[in-house]
Amino acid sequence: MQRVVRSSAATGDVIGLTEPALRALFHNFPNGLAVVNRAHLLEAANPALRDALGLGGETLDGRTCCSLLCCGRSGANGAPRCVVDRVLHDPAPVRDVPVELPQGRGAAWLSASLLDPRRRHVIVELRRPSLDAELDRAAGAPVRVRVLGRTRIEAADGTRDGPWLEQRPGQLLKYLIAERERVVPIEDIAEAIWPRAEFATPNTVRHLVHVLRKHIDAGAVHSIASAGITSSRGGYALDRGVVAIDADEFASAANAALDAFAREQPVAPEMLEAALTLYGGDFLADDPYASWAQTERERLRSLAEGLLRALADLALARDDVGAATAYLEVLADLEAFDEDVQRRLISLSLREGRRSRALRQYQAFALRLERTFGEQPSFGLADLIRDPADDVPLSSVGRWAHEQAVRRSLG
Repeated sequence: MQRVVRSSAATGDVIGLTEPALRALFHNFPNGLAVVNRAHLLEAANPALRDALGLGGETLDGRTCCSLLCCGRSGANGAPRCVVDRVLHDPAPVRDVPVELPQGRGAAWLSASLLDPRRRHVIVELRRPSLDAELDRAAGAPVRVRVLGRTRIEAADGTRDGPWLEQRPGQLLKYLIAERERVVPIEDIAEAIWPRAEFATPNTVRHLVHVLRKHIDAGAVHSIASAGITSSRGGYALDRGVVAIDADEFASAANAALDAFAREQPVAPEMLEAALTLYGGDFLADDPYASWAQTERERLRSLAEGLLRALADLALARDDVGAATAYLEVLADLEAFDEDVQRRLISLSLREGRRSRALRQYQAFALRLERTFGEQPSFGLADLIRDPADDVPLSSVGRWAHEQAVRRSLG
């Protein structure tokens, strides 16, 4: 006889599902699902999760949520960062925590909730970003902010750029964009805009938010009480329904393209090229020294580098040395001290017989390394002539696949 899962209607729980039905729900759910115990070990994973992580039929023995999902075990000020730790610490469900998956598999959002009142198991959901959903949301937003490169604000009635972007209202907008995945406490805003200032009070922050709302919604399309900025739980957040960010569109396109590349889909080259055209430059390039922008800047730059690495690998696979060189030159500008990239670029110059260019590239890299770190490259031009570096993939996905192929060849 099948056991029927029942609970009180007051709790809002599912009533009347049989255990086979719950197993089928877990197995067929379109997003990734995992059951994790208190020790952070995965006890079950549905096919969608295995597919997203490239696990195939591998055993889950000894696998932890943090190693597979990169959710982290600790955060700032000792606060739990791992989604499992967070629901074990506070039983309230955790929703849409952004993570970068291992082996270059792109970004995802994690949600988690307790499975039982004794806090023995947690259910974790992994959801991949939808490019179509991001584009739809951006198309419906009346205000568009470009933050890849120089900051620009666009609306149906024209641009809203001006000196205010370099003043405190503009700094607040940029800070909320950098922290757009969370509600930012008033105290954090005060510290970011007025570092170590004693006069910054909650009322000061509220007034600054009021001024920013006027700049965002100059056409008074929305209520001035909420235009572009929402208030919640003693803090403020960007209203993503009003304000679209070009960085979000780029990240969604880049993650979808890198996922297609990892799956060796025929459309991957076109998707990679299309995503790369959306990268207009470093995140908030007109605020290069803002410490609160560094994490997001590095995340987006890493995505752009991943696209360039993948495109260079594809170009080399079809023996298009010229295209591979062009991608690597851009990548070398982004990664001026990355020996792997510089070595590959110089190696391609030697492969084309352009030894004078290879010598100039090597000397420039060696001088840069010496002036900045007091070091010399670990390779010389003679090393590259004897042992070319252009046969190992640059992208993390490509390198992983290459390593697996080498291991298989060695038995």
